[in-house]
Amino acid sequence: DVQLSFIDVTFTPSRNDGIDPNTGETYVPAQAHALVPVGLLGVTWKPVKWGAVGVAAVDSFVGGGDYSGQETDPDTYTGAQRYAGITSKVITLSVIPGIAITPVDGFHVGGGFAYVYDNVTIVKASDPLGTEGLGFAGNPYELDVILDANGTGNHTMWNAGIFVDRWKFLQVGASYSSGGDLAVEGEATVTAPDALAEGSGAVTIPGKFTFAMPLPEVFRVGVTSQVNEKLKLGATLEYYAWKSCCGGASGDANITLTSEDGDPIGPEDGLSIEVSDTIKSPRRLWDSMVISANGGYWVIPTVWVGGRLGYKQYAVPDYAVSATNLDFDAYGVSIAARYRIAKKFSVGLAYTKNFLVSREVTNSAWNAAEDSDDYVDDRFTTELPYNASGNGTYEAQSNILGVRLHLDL
Repeated sequence: DVQLSFIDVTFTPSRNDGIDPNTGETYVPAQAHALVPVGLLGVTWKPVKWGAVGVAAVDSFVGGGDYSGQETDPDTYTGAQRYAGITSKVITLSVIPGIAITPVDGFHVGGGFAYVYDNVTIVKASDPLGTEGLGFAGNPYELDVILDANGTGNHTMWNAGIFVDRWKFLQVGASYSSGGDLAVEGEATVTAPDALAEGSGAVTIPGKFTFAMPLPEVFRVGVTSQVNEKLKLGATLEYYAWKSCCGGASGDANITLTSEDGDPIGPEDGLSIEVSDTIKSPRRLWDSMVISANGGYWVIPTVWVGGRLGYKQYAVPDYAVSATNLDFDAYGVSIAARYRIAKKFSVGLAYTKNFLVSREVTNSAWNAAEDSDDYVDDRFTTELPYNASGNGTYEAQSNILGVRLHLDL
């Protein structure tokens, strides 16, 4: 089961009344485009009448964005979003073995665990001297320092569920997935301009990088009804308990950055400043959920058609929006068809269009004093280097194509 999501995001900043303090010009809207592949490969085997075993592989979370510079941007790595995140990419690949038993007819219980491979890539700019707005001639961002990092790691989690199909007209299922801690470590480089280097010319310093953040528990419930031989209807609810894991400081994404010898990057590495070895990215998440209704109909014995309507409330409150942390509400519609080529083999195609509600963000605490009306949370640092989101309007669109191959051995 494979799908490919086409994601487009546009951000029109209103920070500083939409004027770039470096240039005095109106900010160019930031844009990000992403192609996100998602797939599922699984197999089950029923060695006895009352039990089954199985294993699945799925890229359970793929996310991020790329604001590294579009055709309309003044230059690569510039624009309103550079301090929120130039590019980011998070990929997780889960291998999930599980077992299920049927203690009585029509009632099934099961469980398993997941081994999850994690990969995180980040490119981020910072303004370590607070020079923004001083009106440098030429390149107004010439004192920006660029972090380029990539890390890998793994974590585990477990899941359990029940499924009741005693009645033809109603089937009910529920499941639980534990939280976890995504954690990676790897290599990074810090590139600083000649104005911040102790020698002459820009300097690129290799270092070590870690990234860690907690993940939520997930609760799912679903019902289906076989109305007749041709028609089946259903509904599902997924609830992500983000607030319990990530509603406060304990939920921050934590980055550590050191030189290769484990010390903070600074004068010993050729810089005139010292780079903080600990960076926190505040999240302050609320719970999120996905609600959907679906149906399918066998037009003829070899052709099935179906559809789905859904709503998703994302986890991030307004003030935590950034280029790498979007929080749109979304309404979606899917259409699908499947053709049975042979008795045991079928192929399907699906298209999903998500209508994402635009978000107006204010009071994002960018360089706001604690007694200011714009101040929100002291975890959004008001000291250098700035680490905050940007006021503005976020809009996005998502189109998803899916392909399913089914072979019943």
